[in-house]
Amino acid sequence: MAFIISESANAPIQYCHPVLDRIICVRLKANPVDMVIIQVYAPTNDSPESEIEAFYEQVSNTMWL
Repeated sequence: MAFIISESANAPIQYCHPVLDRIICVRLKANPVDMVIIQVYAPTNDSPESEIEAFYEQVSNTMWL
């Protein structure tokens, strides 16, 4: 997982936090409020149900970091 952020975006990165191999989040300094972007690579429908449920639970937990 990775982000490509253009220099012209002019938004300093406050932090980048890899949560799992499928989830990463980055916080950008923005105006009037900071912006948090969460990038995910979700498991496919062929994945075991337990893996899918665990993934979405982790996404939910990540949203409240």
